[in-house]
Amino acid sequence: MSIALPHANPENINKPFVCVVTTKAPIQMLQMGYNTEEKASTFFFLGITKSDDQLVLLQKFMALIQNQEFVTRFTKIADPQEMFNYLSKKFK
Repeated sequence: MSIALPHANPENINKPFVCVVTTKAPIQMLQMGYNTEEKASTFFFLGITKSDDQLVLLQKFMALIQNQEFVTRFTKIADPQEMFNYLSKKFK
């Protein structure tokens, strides 16, 4: 699954959030840290208010996207409420 995890510094976030965006076609971007070009079609925008939580949440996402069961189920969900419920369960 080609994903991106855009996030901001916690001091710039007023209220924590996760926003899932999927595109019809992959979008070209630069990978953070390596500055190499990549394409992504799934974006998890992360609004994290506590810097200590940032690494934990990013690690959780990395574990999930490497889990084939999660990826298979995630890619089949089209309904926003169903997506919310599914992700809420995964991050409790």
